Amino acid sequence: MRMSVPVSSERLKWIKRKVLVANEGEFIVKCNEFKQSKRILAEGDSWFSYPLGGGASNIILQLNSLYRPKDATILRKSSNGDEIAQMFAGNQKLENIQLLRDIHFDYFLVSGGGNDIVGVIDFELIVKKSNKAEPQPADFFNQELLNLRLDTIIMSYRNMLAYVRKFSKNKKIQIISHTYAYPRIKKGAKVLGLIEVGPWIAPFTSGIIPAAHHFKAIDYLIDQMAERLLALADAEDNFHVIDTRKLVKANQWNDEIHPTDKGFETIGQKFKEKIDSL
Repeated sequence: MRMSVPVSSERLKWIKRKVLVANEGEFIVKCNEFKQSKRILAEGDSWFSYPLGGGASNIILQLNSLYRPKDATILRKSSNGDEIAQMFAGNQKLENIQLLRDIHFDYFLVSGGGNDIVGVIDFELIVKKSNKAEPQPADFFNQELLNLRLDTIIMSYRNMLAYVRKFSKNKKIQIISHTYAYPRIKKGAKVLGLIEVGPWIAPFTSGIIPAAHHFKAIDYLIDQMAERLLALADAEDNFHVIDTRKLVKANQWNDEIHPTDKGFETIGQKFKEKIDSL
């Protein structure tokens, strides 16, 4: 079992000023100092961990700003590019289960499913041309393969729920996720002003989905996954999905799949409201 590691008085002062801590040791130390603090474990993709120029460019950094240090402590295990299927598979599964067994968490936040669809190879697999004179958004996707990907995502969420419930030290832990949002630009970005990243969708729709249909087709894709996630949440007692699809304005996108600080601020506020309501 993980134990609290002795820290110097100066180090303790620094930890006590934080909401988002660096590791399990800091998490235990902080929670021992603030015993009523909400204990949060966050696992996910770039919507929990995307770094952009030092701003609050993901949901977890927004929560870090919204909560006072004495009110919440967050341990983040997310990683850019992660798929939901990876989060409870292999070594990540073992690490997450060990954390849940050892530490009492009140909330488990998860962001996943986006990379399972728009990632390299996966998106190429499902997108297709339409020969219809007036195509509908669904016509630009291979429905058999799209449904296979969506079924895999939901099965991965079901597996995640089963693991969390079985192995969590806190049997009343609340699990919270989201539905992403409707993107409104088609460009990449520079991480920390230096490294070019993206775009992740437009290269695979160019020459396949006409420009006039691009965003409607992507909205359709977002809706298909969102509706399944929301239905899963309706059927599960301690699983909550925040419908974030319409929360990001057209001018609040930093790149093709990541909102700006302002866009993430709105979503972060919704997460805080949900956490505080449970």
